[in-house]
Amino acid sequence: MAEMGYREERPTELLKWWEGGEILGGRDGVTGRTWLASSRDIGR
Repeated sequence: MAEMGYREERPTELLKWWEGGEILGGRDGVTGRTWLASSRDIGR
């Protein structure tokens, strides 16, 4: 994952619900972006 700037010492936020409980995912502690997340929306 070197092309993504991955570093083991980079701070992260663990898996949790965010955006009012609509999105479940971890976050990069520096940028606030996610590397993987899932929505409650199932396309109804």
